[in-house]
Amino acid sequence: MKALKKTISFRILAILATVGVAWGITGNYQLGATIGVAQGAVNSVLYYTHEKAWELDDANLKQEMIKIKRKEDSKKIPREWKEHGVDL
Repeated sequence: MKALKKTISFRILAILATVGVAWGITGNYQLGATIGVAQGAVNSVLYYTHEKAWELDDANLKQEMIKIKRKEDSKKIPREWKEHGVDL
């Protein structure tokens, strides 16, 4: 949810900046607004997707760390327990 809030707040600022620049270059506020909104929509999707990809990467890293920890812990199980099918 934080990623979505960040996306929205940043995008509002970026759209306003793009509208201003496009309006300044073209001299046409309607064209500037069209460019700003179009650019904002595309970049919002890209930014949100990028944020979620990083979150997924973090989640995958945590899962791998848990797997490694379990493997390390399983080495600490007495051999006799393992022979009888005991697993943590």
